[in-house]
Parts: sequence; C-alpha cells; structure tokens
Amino acid sequence: MPIAVIGHTMILMINAGYETTVNVIDQAIFAMLTSPDQLDLVRSGQVAWEDAVEEPFAPSPPSSTCRCASP
Repeated sequence: MPIAVIGHTMILMINAGYETTVNVIDQAIFAMLTSPDQLDLVRSGQVAWEDAVEEPFAPSPPSSTCRCASP
C-alpha cells in the first residue's frame, strides 16, 4: 500500500474519532441543560455521572451509518 494512502487513511481515522467525541460531549451537555431535574439528581449524588453520560446515547448514538436506497 502506498505511503500516501496510509497517510490519508490515518487522517480519516483521526477525524472520525474527533467527530464522534465531539458528538458525545455535545449530546451529554444538551441532555443535562434541557433536563435540569436530571442534572440536579446527578449533582446531588442520587445518580452517578457514569450513568448520566451513557444515558443520552440510547436513543441517539454519537455516530451512525447512513443507508441510501437507489431508485
């Protein structure tokens, strides 16, 4: 495999990881800011931060695949 292809593949992988991480952080912050009652539960210690961070991804994962049907 040519070195240029390897380099481009590495850049693609780094960018993909970056985008997923940004989406994870964005979804967690949005969920907390739009649900102040849930944020209060986490701040008071009634709910663990680990659970609060994982919960927003159940309905909407940070990355997904797109299926496109051709006519």
